[in-house]
Amino acid sequence: MCCVLQFVNGNVKWYNTRNARSAIDALKAKMAPTSIVKRDGKWITVQARDLVPGDIIQIRIGDIIPADSRCGPSENVQADQAALTGESLPKSVGQGDLLFASSVVKRGEGEAVVVATGMHTVMGKAAFMVSSVKKKSRYEHILSIVALYLLVSALTLMTIQMIYMTVSCEPKQH
Repeated sequence: MCCVLQFVNGNVKWYNTRNARSAIDALKAKMAPTSIVKRDGKWITVQARDLVPGDIIQIRIGDIIPADSRCGPSENVQADQAALTGESLPKSVGQGDLLFASSVVKRGEGEAVVVATGMHTVMGKAAFMVSSVKKKSRYEHILSIVALYLLVSALTLMTIQMIYMTVSCEPKQH
């Protein structure tokens, strides 16, 4: 019985982990952001992962800022940076101000110069700090306690059985 419970426990954990990874991979593929970049004097659309510091990007209403950027020539740009700063209202951004990656342009349009990409952005650094903390979920903690209880119970019962077999198998003297 103990082995069956251990087997079921391991399979449930494996199944949940596999489903979570599949869901995350699907979301990443769907949300691969693009950006309009000025390269060789022409505006082209590229994947956000292909941006490099120094690229000039176009920002418009509804765009998600793909990398930390310094605002260039623009008109009335306001960005919602709540995901990173917690501000409840969009922030007005002028020339020279920093736009954080993952901010959403709520108003205006213009250009910006990429200053940091990927894990070098403010959001990337925050994500790294969060991911570096390995904390057990409540579910994992409970499963660990149950597994430990079952292991101790099995060892105790095996010890009792071994003692009983040793005592009952001794030759009797007449």
